[in-house]
Amino acid sequence: MGNTMTFSSWTFSRLPEYIWLCMIHNHYGRDEGLKRAALILRDISSYEESLDKPKLSKILALPHKAQERIYRTINNRVQKEVLAPLTSVLIDKVHDVFRSSFYICDMSVERRIEVLTDVITKYFQHQSHDATDIRYLVLLNQIYQKKLIFHKDMKDTVTALQEYPVTSHDDEKMRSYRPLVRAGEIGMDEQNSAFIDMFWKGVGMPTECKMFFINHEKRDVDLEAYLNDTSGVLEFLYHKNKERSLSDLKFKVLITMVVFAYKIMCEIVNKDMGNSIAGRSSIRAMVEVFIMLKYLLKMSENKPNIWQEYQQYGIGKYKLILLKARETTVDSDSHVNPDLLELLVNEDLWEEFIDTDLRYFDQMNIRQKSEYVDEKELFDIWYDYDSNYSHALWGAVRESAMVKCDNASHKLHAVPDLFQKQNCIDVIPDMIKLMKRIMRLLDEEYSLPDWYLEKNPT
Repeated sequence: MGNTMTFSSWTFSRLPEYIWLCMIHNHYGRDEGLKRAALILRDISSYEESLDKPKLSKILALPHKAQERIYRTINNRVQKEVLAPLTSVLIDKVHDVFRSSFYICDMSVERRIEVLTDVITKYFQHQSHDATDIRYLVLLNQIYQKKLIFHKDMKDTVTALQEYPVTSHDDEKMRSYRPLVRAGEIGMDEQNSAFIDMFWKGVGMPTECKMFFINHEKRDVDLEAYLNDTSGVLEFLYHKNKERSLSDLKFKVLITMVVFAYKIMCEIVNKDMGNSIAGRSSIRAMVEVFIMLKYLLKMSENKPNIWQEYQQYGIGKYKLILLKARETTVDSDSHVNPDLLELLVNEDLWEEFIDTDLRYFDQMNIRQKSEYVDEKELFDIWYDYDSNYSHALWGAVRESAMVKCDNASHKLHAVPDLFQKQNCIDVIPDMIKLMKRIMRLLDEEYSLPDWYLEKNPT
């Protein structure tokens, strides 16, 4: 029942099965622990041929008489207190034989759980020296059981296994021995899911999470001077080109998109949200502004009406939302206001004359536009990463809304950040870099003041 053949994890699946060997190894230390465990496995293999691997679940599934004999063998080689902590987990009636063999009434439940947690922590990492020692014992048991036989040409492997238990982990030879042991122990395995689940529940439920988080500090950036300079230059540029603002759609679209990006950055800065989830969605919007501006500027060389098409495409999207809103009831306190949408949609043309386009603008998605303007790297790194936040994909959810538990008996799991301790890496420095690049686009068209460009190089 519950057994399946599958690739299994050392930490989550096999460690619970070999925890009893870990406890012997931990109690007596490496040299003595390996000796005693090896003798136990040799003795058991001499009369119990069914244990090709010394799994605790397999031992517990044996008939009572067979279990009693194995437990006597263990108690002949190690002190009873070594495995006593396991009686805090093996509490069902089917574990009565184990409990009667190892239970110590003077050992409190708290102490038993503490010992188990310490052992789990020590052997948790599958490539650690201690875990590799246990994996060596598993191979040794298969040799005792005659389940693992080596060809005469495998001399190096045989030598490695013979020398492994008597060679210090500091010895250079162990750099080749350890991988060999780990590779030999891993593989397809019969997994007793019921036992594994019972074990982790038994050690995990009595203990508390030990949560920790990464506190990402704010970056040291001179924001006030940059924001003031940029605001002043935008105001200067607008007044300098006042005539264009009345008749030149290119200027209108270009400077307004720059202001849109600037407002996004100001909101994040002024609300102290550089380390927030919202900061990532905001910088994604700024990346899209930058890519779209470069695209419009490049396309306008051969397609002067691209600015009008871009404006009409966006208003057409608002029209589509307006039409859908009219088909339902929008709450009066909703941030979507149909009256405001209607005002904006009909600002320049009656809505009857405005088309709605369900395709991407100019029939290119943002990735294709980024390639067209040689900004694929910006798309691949910044835009793609921050899109995980905008679309609530699990990577972003995990990074920002969960914290790590440092309790090995909880399998070092991640838990929801209920107390909002985990923040994100500050986006402000990247926002400033991006804003400088956006301002350079503006400079290429309308010449920003030299003092501003010298003070704020890209």
